Amino acid sequence: PVTVIRVNEQGKLTLDSEALRSVLLQEDVRDLPVVVLLVAGAFRSGKSSILNVLLRFPYLRFRNWLGDPYKPLEGFPWMPGADAHTEGIVFWSHLFRATTADMKEVAVLLVDTQGSFGTSSSMATSVHICALSVLISSIQVFNVIRNLQLAHLQHLQTCYEYGEQVQGLEGAASGFQRCVLLVRDWPWPKQHEFGWEGGDQLLQKILGVESKNKATDELRARRTYFESCLSSLKCFLMPSPGHTNYVCCLNGAVHGITPSFNEYLRDFVWGVLSPSELVVKTVAEVPVTASELCRFVEKITPMFSSEKLPVPGIMVGKTAEFFAELAREKALKEYRYSLRQVLQSNGILISPEELKQKEVNIREKVLDSFDNAPCLKLYEFNKKKRESFIKELDTSFSDVRAEVLDASKKHRKKPNLKEDLTVIFKVVAQAGSVCARTIPAIPTAVNYAANAGNAVARGLAEFVALSTGEVTANIKQ
Repeated sequence: PVTVIRVNEQGKLTLDSEALRSVLLQEDVRDLPVVVLLVAGAFRSGKSSILNVLLRFPYLRFRNWLGDPYKPLEGFPWMPGADAHTEGIVFWSHLFRATTADMKEVAVLLVDTQGSFGTSSSMATSVHICALSVLISSIQVFNVIRNLQLAHLQHLQTCYEYGEQVQGLEGAASGFQRCVLLVRDWPWPKQHEFGWEGGDQLLQKILGVESKNKATDELRARRTYFESCLSSLKCFLMPSPGHTNYVCCLNGAVHGITPSFNEYLRDFVWGVLSPSELVVKTVAEVPVTASELCRFVEKITPMFSSEKLPVPGIMVGKTAEFFAELAREKALKEYRYSLRQVLQSNGILISPEELKQKEVNIREKVLDSFDNAPCLKLYEFNKKKRESFIKELDTSFSDVRAEVLDASKKHRKKPNLKEDLTVIFKVVAQAGSVCARTIPAIPTAVNYAANAGNAVARGLAEFVALSTGEVTANIKQ
């Protein structure tokens, strides 16, 4: 595990950029769409332990993924006790490659977070971490103990309201993706049974869905809010592990846990990590890769470094800047690639005039791509960003045009190898004929010299033809 966002002595969040890049910029996953499964919730509620169970799934997915029942639970650091253990936001050290139900390759990142409402952290720190959590994740598991209460949903809504200012830049129907409410040690299975179905019933009850006519205005507003900002909100009721062995309770080994708990544990893990449940991280409905997520985190984290929550308008501007940078890089990469393709299309040196004509079409295409990038056309700074981008295009074209002009000059100065060698070949062949006429006394040697001269001439001619790109019937023979 790698701590990428720390909490300093003043309770402020600080980003460890080097640690962040060491995880998200690994060569084998940096360009893959990223799925971010993050576990959040109150402190001492077992977030790290459930993450370590989730860790076993990608490592052992083709076997009994729970592994050796006597093996202690390893991965993210955790320990039993009353004091908070995890600090800041912690990434697993590498991403897992996986395939979604529609056969797309993705990279899966597992993330642990500092618990909310801890005795050693302020309310501002808790809200900062929770708000960052919803901005970073594509699947957020909100972990609670024994019962789901209205206060949990109120806390979640507070965090989502700040994140919504970033994610809903273009008025998307669903600013976030998926939230799973995991209720641990659920004690009333006769009222609502364990698993997904019972969890859904409990959630509907709390949000006033079962009896809409009796629901208060506050419940209706909260339900409407979650429906508008989340693409999916589910709840899972997990039974108590029922440890029969005190050592297992301390080290997390599944030996001694009731069989029914393991069954529901499998159901939960499959419900969040199976191919059909993997959700790629998006920002303003745009899928992002691991490397793009790295830059997004670097862009937004400094806004949460003060004691106050960031002003929504500032967050919107920062996210728009993030998209402007992505749009610029992608369009510039496409522009340079298209220019190189023009230069290499037929192997013939292109004239500066023809290059300019083709560049006009390429420029028009990439500018259109830049102008229609998400979240740019709504902001005043777009004009300034566009002007800066055009200057970069001009610089790139000037560099390529200079290369073409230089190559053209060298081509004009280059001696005509073909013509010069052809003269030499004729001289060699003629020398053989002269020998045949003037030295009759040794005809065998003379004929050999003449034939050799002609053969050498033909061979060199073929070499020149190959060197200059010409293929003749004689060469093919």
